[in-house]
Amino acid sequence: EHDLVRIGIATPADAERAFTDRSATLDTLLPKEAPREIVVQRMVAEGVELVVAVRNDPLLGSFVVVGPGGLLVEVIGKASVRRGPVDEATADAMLGETVAGTLLGGVRGRGPFDRKAAATAIAALSRLGTALHGAAATLEINPLIVAERGARHRSIVERCHCFAHRRGEPLGIRLVGVALEALRQPNALHGT
Repeated sequence: EHDLVRIGIATPADAERAFTDRSATLDTLLPKEAPREIVVQRMVAEGVELVVAVRNDPLLGSFVVVGPGGLLVEVIGKASVRRGPVDEATADAMLGETVAGTLLGGVRGRGPFDRKAAATAIAALSRLGTALHGAAATLEINPLIVAERGARHRSIVERCHCFAHRRGEPLGIRLVGVALEALRQPNALHGT
């Protein structure tokens, strides 16, 4: 929406130009005193993009939302919702309730993709979201890129964006680090 993402950066000059351009854009979008951060990440191999989110309601509790991610969120507009936290079996069932399950199984010579790793990541984010009930209204990863079978589990979380909000205020990069660590080590948040 704001032209803040750049891909295909191949040279140091490209990186410098992208940084300068993004900084200028942020200057027009944010108040002068607002903190700024530009993140550089390695591109992940092709895969299936998912949206995984936790919505925390003060009265009703934590809800997990799973569906096709990236631009498919807007095109398909169908997701599966469960009360959180969910376990891996429930996360897998949620994948099967949307076109994401079909995409993960492989389509037109692409895939199959690591559905078990996706279910593990969904369950981990649901535990994190539930643990943050009362502190974070929303946690979202879009896209969560799921690689082909046999890929390292870490590869599905190298390119994701986590947003957490409390009363409209970003909770910050520290929470992003906690979320990514939870996805890399899915047992890290058991019992929380």
